Formats: sequence, structure tokens, C-alpha cells
Amino acid sequence: GHEKALQNLKQKFQERIIPINSCFSTYAQEKVRLRRAGTPIGEFDLLIGCSAIANSLVIVTNKARGKN
Repeated sequence: GHEKALQNLKQKFQERIIPINSCFSTYAQEKVRLRRAGTPIGEFDLLIGCSAIANSLVIVTNKARGKN
């Protein structure tokens, strides 16, 4: 059932799933820094960015700056 489907999904994407536990300290620091600078960004954008930093990854996007 559901558990088997979840296990299959995890197995299929295990090399692509990025853990986020290691990014929470960076997330908190950046959230405060951005807020103090008057340039807060969206919660998910910040989480994605901090996950990339914590895992030494590069983000590639076609999202225009400042547009949500």
C-alpha cells in the first residue's frame, strides 16, 4: 500500500533527495540577516537556498529576481 509506494519513491530518488536537517542553522542566520537588511525573501526560497549552501550545491533557475 502506501508504505510500499513511499519506499519505492525514496529508493528511486535517493540520489536526488537533499536532506534539510543540516541547513536549519544557516536558515535562521540568513533569515535574521535578510530581515535586518530589509530584504526578506520567501520561506521556501530561503529554505531551498540554505539547503544548497549546507550541501555545497549550486542552484540553477529561470525565475526572475524579485518575482514570485
